[in-house]
Amino acid sequence: MAGALRELKEETGAVPDTFLPMGVTLPSPGCLSERLYLFLAKGLHMESQQLDEDEFLNVERIPFNEMVHRVMDGEIEDSKTIAAVLKAKVLLNL
Repeated sequence: MAGALRELKEETGAVPDTFLPMGVTLPSPGCLSERLYLFLAKGLHMESQQLDEDEFLNVERIPFNEMVHRVMDGEIEDSKTIAAVLKAKVLLNL
């Protein structure tokens, strides 16, 4: 959890009031032992990014309902993003 909070701040500049675990997903259980940990960050305060010299990231704010729409329309195909968005939707009762 501490590593995820640190990465969130460094890469996006976001600092949450609340940071909740949403579980684990296995992206390729048939061939890899990789585990991805999902978190829900709420009450974000934006500060400056602390990117590595070779990192280039553009932070874009997208309303949550728009993210759900993009997932359901198939525009977003990344499995960890799909899992996180839909789990958050259920957890937040949206």
